[in-house]
Amino acid sequence: EYNPMVDDAWLLMGKAHATKHENLEAINTLEFLNREYEGAPSRYESMLWLSKSYIDMEQYTNAQAALESYDLDGNAPDKLYGSYMAAYANLLITQGKYAEALPYMENAARNTSKRWMRFRYNYILAQLYQMLDKHDEAAKTYRLVAKNNPDYEMSFNARINMAGVVKGSSNAAETEKALNKLMRDKKNSDYLDQIYYALGNLKNNQGEQQKAISNYRLSIDKSSMNDRQKGLSFLAMGNIYYSKPLYIEAFESYDSAVVLLSDRHPEFDEVTLRHHNLEKLSVQLRKIRQEDSLLFLAQLPESERMDRI
Repeated sequence: EYNPMVDDAWLLMGKAHATKHENLEAINTLEFLNREYEGAPSRYESMLWLSKSYIDMEQYTNAQAALESYDLDGNAPDKLYGSYMAAYANLLITQGKYAEALPYMENAARNTSKRWMRFRYNYILAQLYQMLDKHDEAAKTYRLVAKNNPDYEMSFNARINMAGVVKGSSNAAETEKALNKLMRDKKNSDYLDQIYYALGNLKNNQGEQQKAISNYRLSIDKSSMNDRQKGLSFLAMGNIYYSKPLYIEAFESYDSAVVLLSDRHPEFDEVTLRHHNLEKLSVQLRKIRQEDSLLFLAQLPESERMDRI
């Protein structure tokens, strides 16, 4: 007996396997659907999920082949265009090809009708802008997400990330006001470390490095369970000290950062190298600092030296 829902059932099973990262089962299920139900409408969505499983397995050539065969007949539904663009962006982002992924993600954000997915795609788009140092576009897109009332977590993180890319003084004042408002909200008491970190980034972008360091220290103090956030704050302080240069303070900050950060962090290798190079240097600099202090004291008149002692 013919049942028009069977191909949809196969699709749902394939999506379930992919969601659970059971990638081989997902691939087998979705490829069976494509072979047995070649003309079914569900085939188009199945190709997107097929690419997802291949990407998860780091089989990027197979993922690209799935996406390139998505619309060979030219009949793919318009409603999936945004999802297709997002799938192609995902393929490129996973390989670190952020500049190439950008136009696909812009298309995904523009061509998605579902409200929640539109916010999600815009949030990812803002992150791409940020990674590519397109700070004005990133701030504008984060602001768009935050002001359109998505779920609370996404809105909160959009405001936090916006602080890291805002440059203009007027926008900085508005962003600082929003962060202080978040800080006063009792339901954010467990996220004060992230808010202070965002304030530190904001001050750092405005060239107020001492205020930035103060906020990073507050972030560390408020971070009881979030080692990743502590690591980010120590890293940010280390970068400021390294740029001054204050190598002893930089080493101390990096010393904590390399312990707390994941080795998958994009700056981990560079920070580890700096930490290694600064270790011996900081020992010698401490000796110099101590000897200079002792020589300074020795050259003072005795009465002033005794007052200092």
